[in-house]
Parts: sequence; structure tokens; C-alpha cells
Amino acid sequence: SRGLGDVYKRQAILLWDRLKIWNLNLQTPYLIELANLASWLRYSSEKLLIIHAMHGLGNRLRALASALALARLHNMKIILVWPWDEHMKANFTSLFVKPREVCHVVQSLQVDYIEDLFQSHVKVYDYMDEKVKKSYISVDGTRFIYVRSAYILNAQGLTDKLINDALRGLVPSPKVQGIVSAIKLPRNYEHVLGVHIRAASISEETHSLPKHAYSMKGRRYIEEFRSATRDAVPLFVLQAKSILAQNPQMVMY
Repeated sequence: SRGLGDVYKRQAILLWDRLKIWNLNLQTPYLIELANLASWLRYSSEKLLIIHAMHGLGNRLRALASALALARLHNMKIILVWPWDEHMKANFTSLFVKPREVCHVVQSLQVDYIEDLFQSHVKVYDYMDEKVKKSYISVDGTRFIYVRSAYILNAQGLTDKLINDALRGLVPSPKVQGIVSAIKLPRNYEHVLGVHIRAASISEETHSLPKHAYSMKGRRYIEEFRSATRDAVPLFVLQAKSILAQNPQMVMY
């Protein structure tokens, strides 16, 4: 970035040094996004919430939705770190329109880059650490907050309604909206319920995932719940049939 090079030479050098240290297989759009982010950070004085969304789509969305709700409560901007990895091989903007609170979406961002750029402390909450998970997030006394999470955030004022409103407010990308709109339903149906039953074992469903994708504890946890799901599927089907019989205007997809 010429602006970074001319006006903030130290920041520009720091950015390029970080890119070398990360040793990432960078694509040009991602490099441009990082340079734009550096420029925006340098000129902005707004409070910033960095949400590093982890694991699959469902996990990432609940972390993002609670981050959006928190940002709206405290008038913060969001940097969304959305890794392209074995759990999610899709960019955020290929799935959703970027919410107005989200100023930038990047694939990777290290906390020390923000601290070095501003010589300012970043308050870190790593919800992927069992000892930190569900800890209370305080937005007072600091400009920068970084949260790495696959779970709902815990902060004063966050309610299920605010989080659900943020989640329902996400707008599908035009391509995704086209897929959804292509589903044809009879005109007299007013209510449609989508159901995804995830019951396969990790080895059955994600045979291509490397072993490091889940910890041993995480693997046992997932297998325990999916095993319970498999046992419950016949009961769910019976209950679903009963609900549909009582509500002929409903479609279960």
C-alpha cells in the first residue's frame, strides 16, 4: 500500500514482516484485505472487537451472532477472522452479505500484530481453552478485544433474543439466496421448518479430516452426542409425523 509505505513506514514494514513470519500461502485478494485492514486500523479510533470464529458453520455462526449483538450494545466495530480450514472450506462473503458492523473479514490475524501496530494492549479471551470458556467478557477499559470461539460469548447485556435477532439478521449471499429461492413449495404452505440431523460418527462423516482437526477430548465429546442422536432419530421421526399431521400447513424440509 503506497499510503502505508509513505505515511506509516514502520507499520508497512511490520505488516510485511508479519506476513513472512506467518509463512502463509497468500492469495492476492487476502493480501490486499490485510493491507486495507492495516490502513483502516491506523486511521480509526473506534472500539474494536476481533472475533475469531472456529470450527464448522454452526459453531462459527453462534460465535459471530453473539459478537454482533455485543458490538451493537457497545457501538463497536468487528474484524471477523474466518479461517479457510478443514472444518470450513468456504469464505464468509461467499455465504453471507457482510453485516454493517463488520469492517473487515480476514483469514488470519495475530494479536501481537495489533499490539505492535498501536503499542496498545489487546484484551484476549480464548474460549477454545476449557479454563477460559464461558468467562465473562468485559468491554471496559480497553479499545481492542480479541475473542477466539466456537461458542456463544458471555457478556453483560447479551440475551438470547439479541443473539437470535443478530443471527436471523444475516443476509445470504446472492448465490446462496438463489439456491434457497429455487426450492419450490406449494403456495398454500405458510410455515417451513428445516431440519439437519447430524448423526454420523466423525470417521464416517469426515474421513478426509486430518487427525489434528479434533483433540482426543473433543472427539470423545462429539462421538458421545452423535451416538445419542442416532438412538433418538426414530423417536424424532415419529414426533415429526405427529406434528405434521396436526399442522397440515407446515412443511418439514
